Amino acid sequence: MVSCLPCWVIEIDAEVLKSLSNGLRQWGKDELAILLISMGGIKTMVHATNFIIHLNAS
Repeated sequence: MVSCLPCWVIEIDAEVLKSLSNGLRQWGKDELAILLISMGGIKTMVHATNFIIHLNAS
């Protein structure tokens, strides 16, 4: 399942990926959250950018 992660993450709706990454961030799993949202491709690029900016501002 983990080796297929890049294949199926792209198929997930951007809003679901945003929600999952926000949940991971709330649990203190920032690195995992940014990796997940960045795997979403172009459709999650804005959210990934905002996530990085917020992370560096903290």
